[in-house]
Amino acid sequence: MSISVILDTVIRFVLARLSQTFIVLLAASLLVFISLSYMPGGPAQIMAGEKHLTPQALANVRHRLGIDRPIYRQYLDYLKNLSQGNLGISYRYNRPVKKIVKDYFFNSIRLGIVAVILELLIGLPLGVIAAVKQGSFWDHFITSSTIIFICIPVFWLGLMFQSFFSLRLGWLPTSPPYNKLPLSSYILPSLTLALVYTAFVIRTVKTSLLEVLQKDYILAAKASGLPERVILFKYALKNALLPVITVLGLDLGALMGGAVATEVVFNWPGIGYQLYLAVLARDKPLVVGGALLLTFAYVAINFLVDLLYLWLDPRLRQPKPIY
Repeated sequence: MSISVILDTVIRFVLARLSQTFIVLLAASLLVFISLSYMPGGPAQIMAGEKHLTPQALANVRHRLGIDRPIYRQYLDYLKNLSQGNLGISYRYNRPVKKIVKDYFFNSIRLGIVAVILELLIGLPLGVIAAVKQGSFWDHFITSSTIIFICIPVFWLGLMFQSFFSLRLGWLPTSPPYNKLPLSSYILPSLTLALVYTAFVIRTVKTSLLEVLQKDYILAAKASGLPERVILFKYALKNALLPVITVLGLDLGALMGGAVATEVVFNWPGIGYQLYLAVLARDKPLVVGGALLLTFAYVAINFLVDLLYLWLDPRLRQPKPIY
């Protein structure tokens, strides 16, 4: 296949995904914006706290925040500011949302990366064992364990880890020290996130490897007398990792958006914890800005995974026939 055909396929793919990304971000911003607008208790009342403000004082606060206008006008103004790179001013912190997101977002990224690394270190060998020992005790034990971890709520698992490893044994901190993230503080929250998603990695590795082991070239390698270890690690496992790459990429995107419960349990200084506090305070600019960032991160990670898959699998670069 010529280079021009490959480039044309990649360019078409990139343009299609960019248009999809724009639609997804627009839909996410609209959904979050409307949802917050109809939640009980507005930011004016929450900012007032226990103070008994007069109706006129509350009206003045609502006017100052710009939330006394119709929802569609608020949303159009938000899109106008967003097109200029302005995410608004946080009601709770009275700071630009862009700076708040910058302060906390990378802590969530680092936590997600550590969790994905743990997924790979735990899920890959266990998936290989389950496939090679299919039907054995170890296969049934590993498969049953994945079902258990899939069903366990993340917040409950985090609380159990805190109770056992932090409060009872005293080995690890329950939450990171203020404004510091030592290596020990990553262990419990990343392990909490990783164990739930590791179950999917194990199942993907097992299914993909069993499928590859039935291929003709693997059967021919066995017939030629090659050692099973060479066949497994040199030929079979390499080709079985393509679906695993996709799962790990999707997991990293899901961890970015789904780490809110874990960050709340461990008081992790990430964007998920800030979103939780912002929802409680009805801090619409921070919630919408954080949700947009997490959505963009999820879509961008999926996009990079698709590009990697496109590079690793030559079949996907074949131009589609036109009928």
